[in-house]
Formats: sequence, structure tokens, C-alpha cells
Amino acid sequence: MISRYAPTYTYNDIFNSLTSKPRELLEKELISRLSNIFQVKYIFLLKTARVGLYTILKAYNRVGSVLLPAYNCITVPHAVHYAGYRPRFVDIDLHTLNVLPEVLERMITPDTTAVIPTHLFGIPCNLEEILPIFKNRDILIIEDAAPALGAEYMGKKVGRFGEVSVVSFGGRKVISGEAGGAIMTNNDDLAKKIHQFLSTVEDKSNKWAMYIKALAYKTSTTPEIYTLLRKMYSLILKERVYEIVPATYNQPRGYLAAMPGFASALVQLQLDRLDWNLSRRRRIAQIYRDRLANQPGWSIPEIPPSSEPSWIHYPLVCDDKLAFYDHMKSEGIDVSWTYKYSCAESFGFNDCPGTQQAAKKVASLPTTPFLTDQQAEAICSKALKFSHRLHQ
Repeated sequence: MISRYAPTYTYNDIFNSLTSKPRELLEKELISRLSNIFQVKYIFLLKTARVGLYTILKAYNRVGSVLLPAYNCITVPHAVHYAGYRPRFVDIDLHTLNVLPEVLERMITPDTTAVIPTHLFGIPCNLEEILPIFKNRDILIIEDAAPALGAEYMGKKVGRFGEVSVVSFGGRKVISGEAGGAIMTNNDDLAKKIHQFLSTVEDKSNKWAMYIKALAYKTSTTPEIYTLLRKMYSLILKERVYEIVPATYNQPRGYLAAMPGFASALVQLQLDRLDWNLSRRRRIAQIYRDRLANQPGWSIPEIPPSSEPSWIHYPLVCDDKLAFYDHMKSEGIDVSWTYKYSCAESFGFNDCPGTQQAAKKVASLPTTPFLTDQQAEAICSKALKFSHRLHQ
């Protein structure tokens, strides 16, 4: 079975990340690399991108409501809540799987102090229309580029448009570091506040535990082992198309932590292959788009003009997600879904129907850079078998 996600590091990367360099030096080297890539003055490394969002809001220290897409990872509104702010959920458009600028503008209230435009699935959101909405308002723009490392919009890398941004090196992102996220900003005042807030943050990880975790994840996504694991999972748990994930209102212990040195080393090794990584993801996505557009059974999200997504995976909006999932699983392809819930519902709101539809309909095709063109073509052929059955 082809897994939907697979780590972007190699076994050699894992072994070479067991360096004797101190964490502070690894952090300095990674910050330098990221600063060159994104052309930003200030970068802060943390355990995760969600902790980055939390840190930005705590340092900003203007408690109020924060606008964010309801179709999102639950960790995003959690970070907002832990920082003492109120998440205000904006419904999404099923055609783009992101917020519409006019809907976002209608959601602004006098207590709105920040907004988090998010590049879901690695697809840049419509920044050209979103940014002017907040240009003359005293509202902090926090660009969530966590799922979109390397994506571009109007010739610039995402993460450079907001006043501050976050990127992620989590296990299922464009570059897998098994941990890690970065805050990026050119705002001198905000950077000073963030630096002060993080003055006592520590690396609380165990590099040997991370080493074993990385080895286990890499091994688990080999086709033979992944097939066995998926069969075991299916026997234990029934796959649900849609669910309500309860919000966690209490901040976990150890939430605020620095990026582990092991992760910094692992990410640095992969930055050398970032261009190849992105080109492979875009090539695979183009194969899917060429073969699967305008077919019965699903629709393909619209991509904003002048954008180059980074494609952490390729979303399809399915008429019958579970039937498509069962078919693809029988064909040896895992198309399980990322967000099968609405964050608004998690926090007790039921006013985001577009998000509910997306959570019930979106399945995902793999875009890991190690997929070959032949494998991507085979995935399309298997998907089209399902589509053609709808004609019979």
C-alpha cells in the first residue's frame, strides 16, 4: 500500500543528524539558512509551529478575538485559546477550501486584534485580496505557512506577506523534522517582544528518543509494513468520514519548548533538497490535475492565480468520500483524510456549513517527493476506475 504521507528524510539523514554539535550551534546554522531562503531579519525556532502561534500572540499581548479558518488543524485554535485570545471561526468556500476575502472582512469586530490567513494543504490563500482588508486596521496579520514551506505567491515565498509568520517541520509537512517550527518577522518591535518572551525557553527533548521515532516512522511507511499497519488499524478502529473533535481548553504541560537539536540537524540536511522536493510535489500534483480534472465523483479545488503550491498532499472534494476511500484502499492507495472535523464545532459553534461539507467530503492523494511519475499515473488510473463505475 502507498501511504498518504511519508517522511522526506532518508536513513542517512537520520544517522547524520546524530551530530555532536551543540544545539545552540545547530540552531544558529538553521536560522541562517532560513533567513537566506525567506529574506527575513528575525527567526525564532520552537518545538512546533503551533507553539510559534502561541508565542506570537503572547508576545503581542493584545488580547481579543483572532480570525482563522474553521477548516483547519485543531492545534491552531488551541494555540489561540492557550494564549488567552478568543478564536473566531471563518467559514470556508468549498471551491477553494479556504476563506473568501469578503467573508473574512464581514467577520471583523471591534475586539478583533489578529487574523491568521492560512495556506491550507500547501495552497496559497488569496493574499492579494486578503491583505488590503487589514492594511489600515490595527490588526496583526499572522501568516500561517505551516503547511506551505516553499510555496510561492506572486513570485514571493509565502511566509513573507504577513507582519509575522510561522512555518512547520512536523512529520507530515513539506520537510519532515519530526519536530520544529519557526517564527519569521521583519518587525523590530514584535521581534524584541518575542525574544523577551522566549528568554527562558529550553529544549526538553531526548535526541535518542527522537532518533528512534524517526527510524520507526521511516520504516513504518515502507509499503509492506504500512499495509500491515493499515490492516491492523482497520481491525481495531472503524474509519469515520466525519467526527467532532473535542477542544482541549487546558494547556498541556511542556507546551512551550525550543526546537530540538536533532530536528534542527535533520531539517538542515533536507534543505539542500528543498528545490527537488518542491519540484517533485508539483510534478505529481500536475499529473493528478491533468488526469483527474472534470471527472465524475469529485472536484478539484481552485488555485489562486500567480501561485505555486507546495502540496503537502492533493485534496479531492468527493461526492462520496467513504466509497472513494474504500475503493482506493482496495487498490493499495491510502487516501485517508487530514481534517475530518470542523474546528468551529469543536469549540461549540455550528455556523460554518462550508467547513462541515469540506470535512465530510475531502480525501487526499499522496504527494510525497519519493513517488515516481509512474506511481502517480497508477494512482490516477485506480481513481479513474472508481469514476468510470459511476457511469455504469
